[in-house]
Amino acid sequence: MSVRPGQRARRRGAAGAVFAGLTALSFLAACGPLEPDRPPVHLTILQFNDDYILEPVDRERVGMARVATVVKTVRGESVHTVLAIVGDTISPSIMSTLLRGQQMIAAWNRLGLDVATFGNHEFDFGPAVLRMRMQESQFPWTSANVLDRATAATIDSCRSPGTSRKTHRWPRWSRGTRTG
Repeated sequence: MSVRPGQRARRRGAAGAVFAGLTALSFLAACGPLEPDRPPVHLTILQFNDDYILEPVDRERVGMARVATVVKTVRGESVHTVLAIVGDTISPSIMSTLLRGQQMIAAWNRLGLDVATFGNHEFDFGPAVLRMRMQESQFPWTSANVLDRATAATIDSCRSPGTSRKTHRWPRWSRGTRTG
């Protein structure tokens, strides 16, 4: 059987759409039935990446004041908002060269960041500095594929090393009020 040019790509696209649809359906099925007297809750995920400077530089790199304004606005619209940084916040910047990312952790703590994960620049100053920044954080760092070379354990702050005890709490809501 011969396949014309473009036909294979359409088949892959259709297979991807079917996979995405089945994944979405299985996720929804796992959520369980809705309570008849309660409307569904809409969750907003506010995600930033490559935010490593406090001051604005240009229209692309707006600084933490603009980020704080966006966070305040979105959280004002919905209490069900998760604030996440998905990498590259500790470095690179001139201030990070001096403070090794401490200023960014302080800023994210002040904004009430809910969760962080690693980008390549989190490792710019080595694992000891990264662990210090993680200890200063009032939010969990999580990752499934960043491993400690010595122990082969995942590097995150959601669990204490060698145990299953959680060290940070994920945000929780109870009847529209954020509780954790």
